[in-house]
Amino acid sequence: MRLFWHELRKIWARWTALLVIIAVTGMYSFIFFRIAIISPTSFIRLHHHAMIAADLQNKYGATLSPENRIDSEKLFDVYTSWLDEFIENDSRFTDHGVYTWAALRENMPLFNSLDAYDMFQMIYAMETNHALDRIITLENFFRLYDFYYDAGFEGGLDLIWDDSGLIPLFEPHIETLATFIYSDHYKYCPMQSVFPSWFVDTTTWFFRDLITIVIIAVGILILPIITRDRLSNMVDLQYSSKAGRRILRTQFAAMMVSSFALSAIIIGSLITVFLVSNAVFYDSFFNSRIASTIWNLHLPWFDITFMQFVGISFVISMAVAMAASMVLFFLSAHSHNYVNLLLKAIPVIVVMSRLGRMALYMPLMFQNPLYAMWNVIGIEFIASGVLLAIGIGLYIFTCKQALRKDL
Repeated sequence: MRLFWHELRKIWARWTALLVIIAVTGMYSFIFFRIAIISPTSFIRLHHHAMIAADLQNKYGATLSPENRIDSEKLFDVYTSWLDEFIENDSRFTDHGVYTWAALRENMPLFNSLDAYDMFQMIYAMETNHALDRIITLENFFRLYDFYYDAGFEGGLDLIWDDSGLIPLFEPHIETLATFIYSDHYKYCPMQSVFPSWFVDTTTWFFRDLITIVIIAVGILILPIITRDRLSNMVDLQYSSKAGRRILRTQFAAMMVSSFALSAIIIGSLITVFLVSNAVFYDSFFNSRIASTIWNLHLPWFDITFMQFVGISFVISMAVAMAASMVLFFLSAHSHNYVNLLLKAIPVIVVMSRLGRMALYMPLMFQNPLYAMWNVIGIEFIASGVLLAIGIGLYIFTCKQALRKDL
């Protein structure tokens, strides 16, 4: 046990490596959150989509029945009253005799007769008003809802496929997808779901990009350990005794514990920031089913909730990260110098990152690229398991090779 703790200290005592890991992770966080690929505040229409969906779910539940669809039109009155109050108190409108949203919509000739500056001011005022965005977003939601509902469940699905332009790519999987949808697999109609489907998009982008950073961080932490021992002539000393030849097992255990801890810290901390920073949007939908078709075609093979989707993505990320650490352990044990190690490690990191990104793109959905290639439901877990099995196999091979090696 003392040897195990010694190996752990040897891994974590490299302050330069830890600072590089912090810098890389911090740079990723800054770019990802700053550019706000995942932040609804950067896409105001998505912001209002989330707010409207939360209002609908809190009042009517996860799905909007045709009866509730009619009743929910009362939201227009709420948003219109906000817009009327805004217009009534803005001189850019009242100076031209416009005091309500209805008056503006009905008096478009007046709007068109304005000079360029006044027209620009009025357009700018409307575009920066949140009530108008909510009205437009709600109109789009009802338009899509009515379109797919009137087309019928089967016809609506076909129309979605036609509209998406994905038929040439996914046509072989439509029959499998329909088998799930038309059975008792879904206990409710995804075509009436109010769940904002872009929550799934932003989450899958988050994990897909994050796995690359995690694998790089793991490589920085553990890659040089065994190679450094070899350069210090420690390996020859270890191999001079039977007990010393088994030290690789202890080093492997210390490196896997370190990799697991580092991966969990990076993924756990950033996903916490991701969810907490957008809690105002996600709070109403943590336990919502993610199957939906109105805003985008998201139909997972299993009837899972949003938080279960996040958990599944976390598990796949950890599995890929641990598999990558096992492969990197193998490379470190078979490299004689740092240059040789880097030449081997960089392609492996690229390949493992690519596989991880594929597994984490829309996991458990027909859009997943691994499913598109193999047409096997749950291929993401199978692929992660295969990577782990390869890593364990390389570890066993390395340890047995060390026992048989001649000095």
